Amino acid sequence: MKANVSQVLISNIKSFRNLAMFLEEQYPKLTLKQVAAEIGMSEKSLADIKRGKFPQKKLQNILKSYVEKNFGFTYEQLSAESTRIEAKRLSVDSSTKHRLTKVIYPGTFDPVTYGHLDIITRAVDLFDEVVVTVAVNPTKKPLFTTEERVKLLKESLKEYKKVKVDSFNGLVVEHAKHVGATGIIRGLRQISDFEFEFQMALMNRKLAGDITTIFLMPHERYTYLNSTVIRNLASLHADVSNFIPPHVHEALKKKF
Repeated sequence: MKANVSQVLISNIKSFRNLAMFLEEQYPKLTLKQVAAEIGMSEKSLADIKRGKFPQKKLQNILKSYVEKNFGFTYEQLSAESTRIEAKRLSVDSSTKHRLTKVIYPGTFDPVTYGHLDIITRAVDLFDEVVVTVAVNPTKKPLFTTEERVKLLKESLKEYKKVKVDSFNGLVVEHAKHVGATGIIRGLRQISDFEFEFQMALMNRKLAGDITTIFLMPHERYTYLNSTVIRNLASLHADVSNFIPPHVHEALKKKF
């Protein structure tokens, strides 16, 4: 029992109250009197500690006396050990916190719009690396070739150092694994998108449980915007310059 108490003391050197609560939680059959006896104080003092009404200076004196009496080393030695353990914990937490997070954002991007770029910008703010992936979908007949779409995306995203652009043909989750991504970004413009995206997210989870789907919403001014609408408007020679980057607009005009 004292070995366990020692570990709690080291982990909570500034809070004797944690020790009292630890003993009561780990050994619920002990009475308040028995817990107090184990710590070496009166029942009243223990009750005051649990209520947080015991002066901090007095707590430290009790802790010092208890440590030196029960564990064979000084309070200062215990403090030094506590500092070492805390430094090690912070080091571990820091390395975990800053672990590289990579996600992919797949789509046909036929062509890329400001709505797509809004989602990518949001993803860049959240993750260390974003791979924008042009999907080769055999069920669709794209206006732009895969190479053209990759080129348009690279030009649109050239200022983002955390963004890479590639293409793939196959399962999204397999490509995510291939590039070392742990998540798939999907944009939700409105409620009508949700049912399809929800089904795809569940299917991807079934195929690869370690890959997480993350839904992001674009700015409200882009909620009605999609590539199909842009292509249809451009085919009718409507002005779509407010919805796509200038170089994409120029590429569209060459198609129609």
